[in-house]
Amino acid sequence: MYKAKPKSTGTKKQRAAYAALWYQKKKGTPKFVEQTKARDIRKNFGITLESYNQHFKQANGCKICGRNDNLVLDHDHSKHGEESIRGVICQKHNIALGHVGDNLKGLENTYIMFKKYFLETA
Repeated sequence: MYKAKPKSTGTKKQRAAYAALWYQKKKGTPKFVEQTKARDIRKNFGITLESYNQHFKQANGCKICGRNDNLVLDHDHSKHGEESIRGVICQKHNIALGHVGDNLKGLENTYIMFKKYFLETA
């Protein structure tokens, strides 16, 4: 037989106050931090925290310039899961790819423009 869930105790304001206290108590604990990171990675990339960490362990710096600081996991926003992961790159190149819009023609045109500029100024 179906039983209805009992209503939450307390007013909406009391429940919100309890939730805020709970969050303040838990937010700095290592377990909470790891759970939050795992949830965000699953939401943003569609992969596990272990898989995310493995990409960084295997990386030898940015795939574009080789830098080892401010590294991020680059992924295709039109896909989700492991097949969306393109590799580990530095934040600067991640921003640059975002501005170009993951458009190969835009990247080619940028390369041509800079190549022409450097040949003319050399």
